[in-house]
Amino acid sequence: MSRGLARVRTWAATVSVACLGVLAAGCEDSRPAGPDARIELYSPVLAAEDGAREAERAYLGEILRAHEQADAALAAGDEASARARLAEALAHPVAAGDRAAIVRLDLAARYGELQTPDADGASETIRMLEPLLAIDQALPIDSATARALVVLGDAASRVDDHALAAGSYARSVRVMSKLRSLEAERLGLGDADAKEGAR
Repeated sequence: MSRGLARVRTWAATVSVACLGVLAAGCEDSRPAGPDARIELYSPVLAAEDGAREAERAYLGEILRAHEQADAALAAGDEASARARLAEALAHPVAAGDRAAIVRLDLAARYGELQTPDADGASETIRMLEPLLAIDQALPIDSATARALVVLGDAASRVDDHALAAGSYARSVRVMSKLRSLEAERLGLGDADAKEGAR
């Protein structure tokens, strides 16, 4: 099993539990939940065009350094510095291309995971991720998309926005389902084998 698919299955279990909690909370809320689970997906093209390769390479290097420095800060117990370094990287202009877009989504998701534990951080996470994951734009079929949607759902749940939370979790499940399907195709599994492997 690929490491990416393993992460997807772990998120699937987490999302299933989270969805149950959000739906239960929605039942206690007199307002209609109205989750919007629409999502348009596309297969990313990871090979940059000739003219964009240098800019993409520089961007990817910048984001890699940001992750490494955030790792070092977290290892030293300095979460504030880790958040600050990730925030600095998020402010960096994004290079053209699908790979850069995916890397940015993953970066935003990681930053959101560090921000979400308190209500103010959750609100900031929502303001950051909602535009990147807007209903009216196509999203790449990638584990970074699923991760970002889970983080958005967690943040929305933290501030009791049950409609956004349920919609985000449902959208992440659809991304993960597509990823499992593609992985099954890559491995040459039949429908029955793919369903068995997804358990």
